[in-house]
Parts: sequence; C-alpha cells; structure tokens
Amino acid sequence: YQSLSGSKGAIRWSAPEVLIDYKISSKSDVWSFAIVLWEFLTFGETPYKELNDQQVLEKVCELEEEKKKRKR
Repeated sequence: YQSLSGSKGAIRWSAPEVLIDYKISSKSDVWSFAIVLWEFLTFGETPYKELNDQQVLEKVCELEEEKKKRKR
C-alpha cells in the first residue's frame, strides 16, 4: 500500500477493531474484502470519499463506542 495523501495505512479499508485495537483476524479480512467489493460495485468510488482519513478514523471510533454502549 502506498499513500498519496501521506496517511500511515489503509484506514478506509480497515475494520474497526484494526483501527481501534490493532487486532487483525479473519473477520477484519472479510471487512476489507467487503470494502473492495463495494468499490467494485460502485465502479471505483473511494470509500467515505466525503471524509478525510482523520474524519474516517474519528467516525469509526465514535460508532464503535455507541455500539459498545448499546451492548451494556
């Protein structure tokens, strides 16, 4: 992976648990593959194209926190 924008990883393709806890598993691989399929089905659109990498990371973290609160 080579970033043209200076980011340190494939944030837009990474599962929430990878971004938050750095946990890589077969589930996170499935997430990344699903993003690639989404790109294919949208004829090459960039995931979360209206957000920059920092905003994507913040939104994913926010949504994961909400998800954890609902489980309690």
